[in-house]
Amino acid sequence: MPANPSRAVLRAASPDSAAQLREIGYHPLAAAVLATRGFAKPEDIAPGLPELAIPDGSPAHAAARLVADAIEAKERICVIGDYDADGVCATALATLALRSLGADSAWLLSDPDYEERSLDPALVDRASQDGAKLIITVDGGVSAHAGAARAKELGVKVVVTDHHPPEDGKVVEAAAVVNPHLEGCGLPKAEICGTAVAYVLFKEVFRLRATETSIDKYLDLVAVATMTDVMPLDQPINRGLAIAGIDRIRKRRCRPAIQAMIGRDIDFCPFRDLNFRIGPMLNSARRMHRTEIAMQALLAESMGEARSCANELKATNMDRRIKSQQMLEDALALLAEDGDPGAGIVLHSPEWDAGLVGITASQLAGRHGVPAAILCTDNVGTRGSMRSTAAVPLDMVMEEVARADPELIQRWGGHRAAAGVRLRGPVERFRELFAAACAKHGGPADGGRDEITVDAEPSLAELGDGSIEQFDDLPWGKEEMPAPLFVNTFRVISCRPTRARTGYNYRLGLEGAELFGWGREDLDGQAEARLVYATSLDSRSDGDLPFVAVQARLPA
Repeated sequence: MPANPSRAVLRAASPDSAAQLREIGYHPLAAAVLATRGFAKPEDIAPGLPELAIPDGSPAHAAARLVADAIEAKERICVIGDYDADGVCATALATLALRSLGADSAWLLSDPDYEERSLDPALVDRASQDGAKLIITVDGGVSAHAGAARAKELGVKVVVTDHHPPEDGKVVEAAAVVNPHLEGCGLPKAEICGTAVAYVLFKEVFRLRATETSIDKYLDLVAVATMTDVMPLDQPINRGLAIAGIDRIRKRRCRPAIQAMIGRDIDFCPFRDLNFRIGPMLNSARRMHRTEIAMQALLAESMGEARSCANELKATNMDRRIKSQQMLEDALALLAEDGDPGAGIVLHSPEWDAGLVGITASQLAGRHGVPAAILCTDNVGTRGSMRSTAAVPLDMVMEEVARADPELIQRWGGHRAAAGVRLRGPVERFRELFAAACAKHGGPADGGRDEITVDAEPSLAELGDGSIEQFDDLPWGKEEMPAPLFVNTFRVISCRPTRARTGYNYRLGLEGAELFGWGREDLDGQAEARLVYATSLDSRSDGDLPFVAVQARLPA
């Protein structure tokens, strides 16, 4: 999304596909939007649960056999997972699956201060000292060479499950590696999350152990991870997993903690609750250096324990929001001193919290329409997080920076939209090379245009006639499956800062009706405002009228 757009342009229509969708019962507004996303048939919009069978003789089958044999031999198995929402969901899924199979198991989460996420040698030592004979990594480990070497020294077998591409193409040496990026692995070649990889592995383990329990009971965790890790939702495999998982959530056939974290209207839980309600709570635990709370929540079996953990996560997330807002204000002040950010933003402060730099990077990239790198200095050196825009591939940017000065970067890792970095050289040199690489590989997210693409300027009747329910019922992602955006001119009834001062609560008038909303635009004192917004029906809505999530304000 461009920063401060001056006008809205309508997305190109697909009238033939829209007509087909209207014929099968879709609201005209929903049909028009879905048609522009390339859909014309219901099975494309909501594909069934993918089969995901692992072929015999594949590396994934060998990995499942190793796990099944370890269970049979009553060997102690330790799951080591990453510390973000996907990693915590994957660790919970693997741990719960092992428990249901009667395995002697334990779990550990990787240390945010260590480079080799999911297979820190220190964690390998802890697992070995605890008696583990097999380690299963989830959501990481494909490039954890030091951790794998340490496990080999200790005589501990390692099964790696990961969804990240191996750094420099070098795959870790382990007893088995399960990763959709590896040719012939046994998994579909698709961009799925770490929890989905663990789900596929344990589906095969369950088959080998001939258990009557279905791995599908953990699809709620797969759905949460798919949405929070922002997997491409134009891919049928991800849509199928997400839809199957949220169906279990809506039927209350999910983990007690997920019910407790949603906390309301779970029967009609929209997908955005996974992104913007559960995801921030799980991630806040690691951002505020309290990673184990999230695992305790997801493993809780009683609703009482789950509610207690969820309340702790809610409090942690509120603390995170307040601190991240202060960090954003500090970053904006630094940016104002620096002037025009150019093609890429690089800001550094030794006072910033390493757990929050990714949030600030994402906020600045969204506001300014260019990639942003936010750096801090702590006990492990200068490091940070980067977030990009749809137009600039961050992985190519970082490869360019590393080639330009091989001594500058100690380590980096990530993908097109997000990455982390640890510097060996000066921040100023990184700022210079980062901006140059961003300019070379894309420039501003809007390609130099000062406009934002929207789906419609709907009437009040269109917003309140069942269309929003159909939008809420589907998973939406980023540029490959963008959530619907609309534009209207509203009467501004009131605008008040939120309690955490992270934005504003609105009351907006449209065609004589009042709608509630939220956004970062200060509309105080304005009679009217032309706003670009997303919609939802939830506890903040007024009856059948949607809640308005303001994305941008256009000039009058």
